[in-house]
Amino acid sequence: MTIRKDNSSNASSSIDLYIFFGPPGAGKTSQALLLRDRLNFAYVSWGAIWKQIVVGEGKYKKLKKLKIVQDIIKNPAIPFPPNFIKNIIKQEIQTILKDKPVAIILDGYPIRLQEAKELLSLVQECTLNIKALVKFNISFETIKQRISSRLYCPICYKPYNDQIRPHKSGICDIDGARLRKRSDDISEITKLRYDLYLKESLPAIDCLSSYSQMVCDVNAAQDDNIVFSELIQKLFLSFGTQYHIYKRYSSTQIETSFGKFKLIGYQSSVDYSYHLALVKGSVKNKTHVLTRIHSSCLTGDVFFSKQCDCGQQLKESFQLIAQRGSGIIIYLLQEGRGINILNKIKTYKLQRKGYDTFNANQRIGLPPDLRHYQVVKDILDDLKVKSIDILTNNPDKINQLQSYGVIIEKRVPLIAESNKFDLNYLTVKQKKFHHILSSWNTNKESIEKEELEIKFLFNEQEINTVRLKLSSILDSQYYGRKYEKTIMFDTPNKLLAKEDARLRVRIISPAEDNKIDTDIVKIELSYKKRINTSKSIKQEKEIVSVFETKVEDFIAILNKMNYHAISSYERFRETYGYKDTKITIDEFPFGYILEIEGKESSINNICKVLKLQKHKSYPLSCDDIYYDLCQKKKIKPKDDILFSDINMPHIS
Repeated sequence: MTIRKDNSSNASSSIDLYIFFGPPGAGKTSQALLLRDRLNFAYVSWGAIWKQIVVGEGKYKKLKKLKIVQDIIKNPAIPFPPNFIKNIIKQEIQTILKDKPVAIILDGYPIRLQEAKELLSLVQECTLNIKALVKFNISFETIKQRISSRLYCPICYKPYNDQIRPHKSGICDIDGARLRKRSDDISEITKLRYDLYLKESLPAIDCLSSYSQMVCDVNAAQDDNIVFSELIQKLFLSFGTQYHIYKRYSSTQIETSFGKFKLIGYQSSVDYSYHLALVKGSVKNKTHVLTRIHSSCLTGDVFFSKQCDCGQQLKESFQLIAQRGSGIIIYLLQEGRGINILNKIKTYKLQRKGYDTFNANQRIGLPPDLRHYQVVKDILDDLKVKSIDILTNNPDKINQLQSYGVIIEKRVPLIAESNKFDLNYLTVKQKKFHHILSSWNTNKESIEKEELEIKFLFNEQEINTVRLKLSSILDSQYYGRKYEKTIMFDTPNKLLAKEDARLRVRIISPAEDNKIDTDIVKIELSYKKRINTSKSIKQEKEIVSVFETKVEDFIAILNKMNYHAISSYERFRETYGYKDTKITIDEFPFGYILEIEGKESSINNICKVLKLQKHKSYPLSCDDIYYDLCQKKKIKPKDDILFSDINMPHIS
């Protein structure tokens, strides 16, 4: 067999093939169906075919009588006979090719190395081009939660669970068929299949990766819409994750207070930055390797600072790995959540003045967290680790690692013993960085409520008075002025509006003195859902992703996904900071909105200093405020709120 490894040179008549890898319950079917429905991709699922065989339905029902099939139903670890699955998949693909599809998604096959080799011959026989291998990364703990509620339609095989609910309980939205529980959704069988995937799939992926244009990973533990957004971005707007930037540079054995470890240095082939790994025992080709991903903290790890729990966490990680007899500590040299030790000293000084660890970074003009974890995948691949049990309280770290392709089987919490110096630090980690501190040994009554926001509507004269108060009464920090255009998207049946949620694309450019710098443009994609509104203060849950790309291309992809622009608005935004509170002044075509965001006690304090009456605030979104203004002036509101509209109403 001959097959070109550079698939980009294949004939233009070949059809792109996207191969989905992932354990059962990873949500591959949900994502394949979204691509099918929104981008018109064809879909072949070995899992769906196997369900038909197992229950004795469909065109392959006779295969259930075969002894080998009966044996595999009882024990999923038994391999299929050579070309058994390949021949079935080939029939399905040949039927699909008659309709000249845009592309084909293949899910559930191959799993083993031999099956991957069979697939390569199928690719050649059907004139296909392997466009991408997509790995869906998820822990078994999450899968167990999913399968407990999972149902499927026996006709179209659409899956349903706690996230994807049918409009009518127990009935498929598409076919009206009664939903069923999968016969193999038993914890013990699912664990067998999960372990089989970890054991057998990596050689299959390695075999196919050199024939694929792209290999990418997605964090499958997230909400389906977020997974789909990540999948689209990686497939069409960025590069894959098959590259290894960090390589092993040096290694030695060291004796520690927790026993003997192997110390390995890894260096980037791009910028020569370096990180360390301490390995205890045998980890090669192992699953459930106890692993701590620890970002360096000179003040806590070396100088025993009481203002953080980093040193405690590192010591506890060493102890737990020593008790187990094997494991890894990956020591990442990204001090102060990535801002370096010199800037960290500046933030320590601000914290002594009342700023928290989150806002202190912002006060010196840096993001709250600059850490990244791509190097971890390179290190674990070098050590040939199949999966890890991660020592962390940080969900964002888990999300990033799974997006980079690290397979995490479970999270092992670390206990944080608080003291009077780090009480506020731990509170901020829990509330602003969303760390899971269930083992936090402190008084829970000291924790304040979730961050909230409040809005006020002003005319030009009134907002100028507010600006003077901000600069003279409060010791506030000015962060600049930007131009923003926000476009709202929804489906034709207004799916997001029904959930009181919004999908927004925001185009952002610097704009001092109202001069827009069009050479510097960023795109912000956000999903926002209102949780609660009370006492004029609004509480929302928001997921935001910021990146750079062509606006037209990104909107075209959203349109393909059946999300279309329904409204838009422009504004100039000035941002101020005061201790742990964010203050913004937004200039809209209809007037000015002052927004204060932070803890409820901080909001109340600033309202008092600026002499703002909370009963005159608006617990609404910016566009809702515009609609309210139009209603008061008895004007029909427009879908687009633009500065170029000379008929726009203004606040008197």
